[in-house]
Amino acid sequence: MKTKFANAITRTVNATDSVFSFREIGNGRGTPLIFLNCLTGDFEDWDPAFIDGLAAQHRVIIFDNHSVGGLTRAASSNIPDMARDAINFIGALGFKLVDLVGLSVGAFVAQRIVDERPDIVRRVILAGSITTSVMRAIARLPIPINPEAVGGVPGDDCEYARDGQSV
Repeated sequence: MKTKFANAITRTVNATDSVFSFREIGNGRGTPLIFLNCLTGDFEDWDPAFIDGLAAQHRVIIFDNHSVGGLTRAASSNIPDMARDAINFIGALGFKLVDLVGLSVGAFVAQRIVDERPDIVRRVILAGSITTSVMRAIARLPIPINPEAVGGVPGDDCEYARDGQSV
């Protein structure tokens, strides 16, 4: 029997120093499709019709990363920590291979996960993300942006885009 967004039970899992709240939607078979939400977003923010549409063919996992929604640990201030938390969440559920959907900051997190653990990622969908060239353009704007705050320095193509945060 397939679980729909409206009747999915919120569960928790312990992963390293965090307790993550999550829901599993769909038939529970196949490669899990892990959703990584935008900054301050929680799993209630996903459109139920969109999630149910994907869950008709996929095993969908929506979860709260950091102090949004039901997570019990204080929020992280950087993408690498958010990615490590997501990797720990994936591992705590026992998944060896996943597909990722990242929205906005969640897209940055997805890219970092691929960088750190390509062995656990089969496919990635990025929405509302940013490219290295855009990050370089932002760095040239006449506004105060501390490159260390976004994980790199202007011109450092790989690290700057890979560790980027919304500015």
